[in-house]
Amino acid sequence: MGLSLSSFFADWNFGMDVLLMFTLAILVGVFIALGAVFATTAAAGATGAVP
Repeated sequence: MGLSLSSFFADWNFGMDVLLMFTLAILVGVFIALGAVFATTAAAGATGAVP
């Protein structure tokens, strides 16, 4: 009664789950990129104030 990879993926639903994960991955990437843009802009604007 061992768990094999084929029996694990046999019941896996690749329909909406993959699309949802892909969408969430894109949204997380955009969120991280916007944070990096904000940090870069804030650091550039605070050039004289930050030692």
